[in-house]
Amino acid sequence: MLLLSTKLQQLPIMSLQTGAKIAHITHSVVDPSTLDLVAYRVEDKKLDSENWLLLTHDIREVSDIGLIVDSVDELVREEDIVKLKKILELRFDLIEMSVVDDNGTKLGRIYDYSLDPLQFKIHQLYIKRPLIKSLQTSDLVVNRSQIVEINNKNIVVNSASLEEKAKPAAVANSFVNPFRKSSPSHGQSTMKE
Repeated sequence: MLLLSTKLQQLPIMSLQTGAKIAHITHSVVDPSTLDLVAYRVEDKKLDSENWLLLTHDIREVSDIGLIVDSVDELVREEDIVKLKKILELRFDLIEMSVVDDNGTKLGRIYDYSLDPLQFKIHQLYIKRPLIKSLQTSDLVVNRSQIVEINNKNIVVNSASLEEKAKPAAVANSFVNPFRKSSPSHGQSTMKE
């Protein structure tokens, strides 16, 4: 089951130890090299600063009441996570990032993405089309397998894979007339009697 990132924003973080809310999500921390969600920025009135993180591998369960963790000890300061320092310095945010195909054609901007709540991998990007293109199709969904490159300015997707999805499923000449039956000898249809 995939979840939309917008459904997880402002979601409470619940502690199994106390059974109470300990914080809430403010932003996602995404590793641009793997498109994995590695942590969430969290805040609460009880926390002394805004530099607190919840690493995704510390989340026990994603529930309808919030993200469930063992205790408040799962929240860590941003400065204490050395292995995420480079990712945190990038301040990489998928939302509102531009998407182009490998020919340089602008496809739109990302307004949401879906992720697997067990592995926290981003699977699909939801793209809002520019005004003119939105008259033909309102939104575009790009699978992670279609992504060719992620750079500072935009995400590049394979244009050939977009065209394959846009092809019609059936050919116009494939209509079968129910009042005709095919002749076994010639393969041509004849009228029923």
